[in-house]
Formats: sequence, structure tokens, C-alpha cells
Amino acid sequence: MGASEVNRYFSQFPENTTTRKEAELRVALGRSLMNRAKEARTARKIMNDIVYITVATVNNDGTPWNSPVFCAYDSKYNFYWISSKNCVHSANIEQNHNVALVIYDSTVPEGEGVGVYVKAKADIVTNRREMEKALGLIYKRKRQKAPPDLDEFIDSPRAVYKAKPVTFWVNDLGRKGVPRRYLRLEVRIK
Repeated sequence: MGASEVNRYFSQFPENTTTRKEAELRVALGRSLMNRAKEARTARKIMNDIVYITVATVNNDGTPWNSPVFCAYDSKYNFYWISSKNCVHSANIEQNHNVALVIYDSTVPEGEGVGVYVKAKADIVTNRREMEKALGLIYKRKRQKAPPDLDEFIDSPRAVYKAKPVTFWVNDLGRKGVPRRYLRLEVRIK
């Protein structure tokens, strides 16, 4: 619905009446749902295009830590990466499974960036079948063959980690010519 159509629609209701306010709410809700679909598409595109995520962790005394990691994700948007078991973020995940992920293109001009924010629960992957699946996704994204010997990988100082999403957000994308609101809007990308 364009601006002129919206104005014509509202003109049939007297100003400052319950009916007009209800009509305004219906239009706003319709726009919100359209924006949410657009933002979900944007989130999926960012996740497809950007191969690094920032994993934010915190240890038991509250000290935060951010780490960029190469990642892949499955059809349920579980994120997988490989890290040393001795890294700060790996130790933090062992202590506290709550993580935040951010995926964004750092090459765009200031004010044009859009990010995908994820609240998630992370842990080391110990199930062989899930580890094979995760390594397959990661190495496919790297355009390399997965390691042939899973036992050799298991015995290495590295591990596969999984972040299972709880909530996704994206920046409010705004409209062309309208200042962007610096808000994050929750989206369903499944």
C-alpha cells in the first residue's frame, strides 16, 4: 500500500477516533509483517554470504571475549565451527554455554551495515554422527574435502563446536529516504 493509498484509506475515518486508530494499527501491522519477511530474507542472505561469525562468550567472573570463527550452519540454523580446545572462547563455552553471535559485512560504508544477531547455546560436539555432519558442512563451505579419519580429528587439540540459536535479530532496515532506527528486530528465518 503506497502513501496515497494509505491516506485515501484513512480519510474515510474521522480523526482521533477509535476506528481510525484501529485502521492505522492494521496498516502498521501489515507493514511490520512485510518488513519482517524482508528482514528474514536479508538475514538468510547475510548468513549465506559471510563465512565468519563473531562469537561472544563470557567466563565465570564476567570477563567478556569475542572471537571471529569460520562457520557453517545446517538447515535448522545451528552454527558449527572448529576451534582449539585451549582457546579463550572454548574455555568460556565450557564454563558458560550462553553465547552471542554476530554476522555482518565489515566492508560496507558507515551507516549501511546490516547485521544478524543471534542469542544461542553453545557446546562442544561429541556425537560422532553430528561431528561428521558438522565437518561435512564446514569443509563444504571451505570447498575442501572433509578429514577422512574422524578418530584422528577427535584426538587432535581441536574440536567442533555448535551454537544452537535461541533468538535471531537484524537491524531495522528502515525505508529509503527515512532515517534508519537503530533497533534490532526479532525475526524468524526458518
